[in-house]
Amino acid sequence: MAQITMTLEEYESLRNGLGSTQISTSGSSSNKKKTRKSTSRDKALSRALKSVNKRARKKDNTLRSGWTQAKIMKEAHRMCK
Repeated sequence: MAQITMTLEEYESLRNGLGSTQISTSGSSSNKKKTRKSTSRDKALSRALKSVNKRARKKDNTLRSGWTQAKIMKEAHRMCK
């Protein structure tokens, strides 16, 4: 195994030289996240969910008896088709 001998000054200069280098990212000046374009099916599902939620919930916004969130989603998907 090779032995490496270095003075303290050499070691510090090596550490300082590595720490001061900065990695630059080229090309991406803005950090905007890519978003998915909304489709007509998304809009239809939104309208269906509003109507199903209106039927499934009471005035105080709690679910009626027999309704679950899964049932609401299933019904909304059926209405979209």
